[in-house]
Amino acid sequence: MRVTYTDESGLSSRELILVQAAIIVHGDDQVVPVEEYLESLVEKHIPADKRTDFFFHATDIYGGGSKGCIFRDENEWPDERRWAILDDLVAIPAKFGLPICVGLIEKAKFPSQPHERAHTPLEISVAMHAMAIIQCEIGVELWLRLNTKMEITHIIAEDNGDVRLAAREAHTLLRNKDAMEKEGFVNHPCFPFKRIRDGLQFTSKAESRLLQIADACAWAIRRIANGMPNAPRFYGPLRSQIVELDEKQIASLKEQPS
Repeated sequence: MRVTYTDESGLSSRELILVQAAIIVHGDDQVVPVEEYLESLVEKHIPADKRTDFFFHATDIYGGGSKGCIFRDENEWPDERRWAILDDLVAIPAKFGLPICVGLIEKAKFPSQPHERAHTPLEISVAMHAMAIIQCEIGVELWLRLNTKMEITHIIAEDNGDVRLAAREAHTLLRNKDAMEKEGFVNHPCFPFKRIRDGLQFTSKAESRLLQIADACAWAIRRIANGMPNAPRFYGPLRSQIVELDEKQIASLKEQPS
């Protein structure tokens, strides 16, 4: 069985691109070794007196964070000291062979349909996030079908109250055969989902070390998509692990048992 951890980057209205990234982790063989390795990175990079309740958050590490963040002191935490932490984090997927699935929304191109009333900015933000999660889950579902015999996964996402309901409803829809056929997806190679089981499960970065890897992946992918400074440094180590499926691979799923 696999466990999938997913997190987003770019929810802020200031950001042009929203990225959802997921790492697929083997529950028996990889979860504990990866968690132990992350603990070793805490010991490597974070002073002992600052480890209580510490968790890796890529945005804070890169920029120094806001007031109260342990990385705020530029003298104690110059760029290269902070960025060395990110180097270690983004190297984890390749080090442990963790596939990365991605959902990406260009906010300016997000479709807006005529409706009886105008949607609020919050509703639009929730819809974009839910769509990014769906894109990401499609990658997870197809990767499992193409690379495992009958393995399933549960998906663990960061707890975000604004998007939780929409994401759960979309997640449930994609696993419902009758509902998907009503939407026109009859004999579709992807829908309904078979390998992604149960509802979305939510937790926080502080509670889940592996969710912190998904955070770093989403952050690095968003930065490369935006062409931001130093982006290739942090995206490069992820590149080999990002799942890319071509039309032939997707079409082949029609011939495979679910």
